[in-house]
Amino acid sequence: MEFSCYHQDDNFKWIQNIKCTPWSPNKMNGGKTLKASETKAFNTYTAYEMTYNAYLKTPGFVEFKYRKDSKGGFTVNGEFKFAVNNREVLLDYKVANTSVGSDWEIYHYNITSPGVYALTWIYTKFVDKNTTSQTD
Repeated sequence: MEFSCYHQDDNFKWIQNIKCTPWSPNKMNGGKTLKASETKAFNTYTAYEMTYNAYLKTPGFVEFKYRKDSKGGFTVNGEFKFAVNNREVLLDYKVANTSVGSDWEIYHYNITSPGVYALTWIYTKFVDKNTTSQTD
């Protein structure tokens, strides 16, 4: 698995693994979920990315749960994406009230033929100077 995070500089160029920390196991639940750590890049977009490369001998599926959350009770306005071989198959940009957090969503994707697959999860959020972001 590869974990990265990015933020946009003043020229809207994506800068990797500076001013942010990639996803990591959530210690609050024994590492059963991942969380996007706080960012030090403010008034810009921050993106968290995880890629898993897999070889499937037979057709199968990918199924996972996700939710968007944010510290401090701020509204979550980020995008959650899932891509297979660089083709976006899920885009969730719904707004969630974080006083209770968003509900867990379940996503199921069928893989219909054997082969090599790059499975990528991305969470992108605008972070102003008064908020920090995190997603489980």
